Amino acid sequence: MKNVPKINISDMTPDKIKGLKDGYKVFDLATKKYYEKVGDKFQEMIEEGVDLPKSNETDYTSTMNMIDELVAKGDKLNAANLLMNVKTTRKSLLSQKDMVNQKINFMFNGTSEQIDIIQARVSEVTEAAIKKATIEEMRQFFVFDGTEVTLNYDDMLPDKDKKEAYREFLLYLKSIADAENEIDTEVGKIDELINHFDPDMVEKSNDVYVWDEYVYGLFKEKLEDPNIDDKERARITRIIELRESASNLQPMVDYIKEEISAGRRKSLIHAFHTRFADTLKKAQDYANENGFNIYFQMFDNIEETIGITEWRNIFIFIFARYIKFNANHLSKMDNAFIAQVVQNLIMLKKGQLKEPDKSKFAAGIKSIIALLSEP
Repeated sequence: MKNVPKINISDMTPDKIKGLKDGYKVFDLATKKYYEKVGDKFQEMIEEGVDLPKSNETDYTSTMNMIDELVAKGDKLNAANLLMNVKTTRKSLLSQKDMVNQKINFMFNGTSEQIDIIQARVSEVTEAAIKKATIEEMRQFFVFDGTEVTLNYDDMLPDKDKKEAYREFLLYLKSIADAENEIDTEVGKIDELINHFDPDMVEKSNDVYVWDEYVYGLFKEKLEDPNIDDKERARITRIIELRESASNLQPMVDYIKEEISAGRRKSLIHAFHTRFADTLKKAQDYANENGFNIYFQMFDNIEETIGITEWRNIFIFIFARYIKFNANHLSKMDNAFIAQVVQNLIMLKKGQLKEPDKSKFAAGIKSIIALLSEP
């Protein structure tokens, strides 16, 4: 199909966005609010703060005992589930540190070494002193070898807001020190927990595709257990079926066929041109409300990965629309299907999706695009 807008999800700067129509304002939605605040002041960027991890020695010891018990019993399926929970907690903690660094890098126009120096300087003064400091006093924190390094967008901030921007930044640096130390402590404890799992299992968990294959192999082994009850057998069978459908994308293919049969092919294309960002946000909101995340910007131009150049991001739009318009009646199992599709997209984009799943998944995407491309 000719002249299809090639919407680029990533690498969208404020200057680029100014010239776009509303339907094409597509970039990292989680970062958008920070760009929008540049012309005002930085306070709203940093008032979110960083939550200190809640350390609980009782829970830690209980988890350690649970790991040892599952490993001793040879219960690999439940051990695998627990390992993922532990590693997810670890990833969440580290993501908080990443968030801190991203905010700092966005706000400060200097190096990481200079940030360390500012933090050391801030540690020597009280919070009350920072709150009372003049703009001249605060700027001294940013002087290195006689040269001042400013905050980003310093020249864009009105004079009346500059003082508060610098004050909030210094207070933010002071507030995160304890949080970062606590995060490092908790990550150390989690690493000790991980060391109690079977080393082969831990090794497999470091590769997304290998882990995916491993876990579903455990599910299939569980079906061979003569002691499994009917309810558990039905649940595991459904999980395996969902994995297959997330590989061939049949539920989404059927959804598009229904839309086209109802005469909505043109409206789908029109919505792609005009409702792209809104549709992605609605899908992201649904995912967040149901305990998982979808970062659509990771899948920018997924079509090119499978050799399609006529379209750009149409599949991501259809995936988001599928979630948006089915949100009211999706079950936990449906959410598992969505999460598996997301995982397949990640693996495809990173070149980690292996055969035969790669071919099946690519064929599913091509089928959906072919249906939309028909006259």
